[in-house]
Amino acid sequence: MAVTAAAYVGAAVIAASAAFIGVVLGKEQKTTEFRQDWINAQRSDLARVLTLASNARTQACDKKAEILIDFDEALNRIRLRENPEKEEWKSVLEALDRLRDAAFAQEYGVDPMSDQNRIIALSQVLLKAEWSRVRAGETWFKAAKWLLPPAVLFVGLALAYGKGFIQLS
Repeated sequence: MAVTAAAYVGAAVIAASAAFIGVVLGKEQKTTEFRQDWINAQRSDLARVLTLASNARTQACDKKAEILIDFDEALNRIRLRENPEKEEWKSVLEALDRLRDAAFAQEYGVDPMSDQNRIIALSQVLLKAEWSRVRAGETWFKAAKWLLPPAVLFVGLALAYGKGFIQLS
């Protein structure tokens, strides 16, 4: 039995589909890893900032300078992870600035706890949304996952029909 052009085309479609699926899955996995690392780093730095702010109020002036340096370092990492064009984290960053002012201020009339609670609540919502996005996958990956199998099936059926393996009566 001779191998026909349709068989070559069918094999090429199947091979291309398998390669495409492999590339998409690899990229999806890497994107998921990057997003999860981002979530973990953001969570870690937020916890660090909140802890430093709590400790700053009870420390002597000489220790406060060290704590402020650590606080600013973690705060800057949080800022650098965020896209300045997006508004998502703006309220958290504003609350972090207020927390910094309250925690390292000389007057004791300001209560940093209200900002800490607000930061925790806002951050939990944003991090949960990001985690849901990680779990669901990228939009184009979801589309490819649902569109590719029917497309391969359609091509296979069209080839089978064209070669007479399937007849419509």
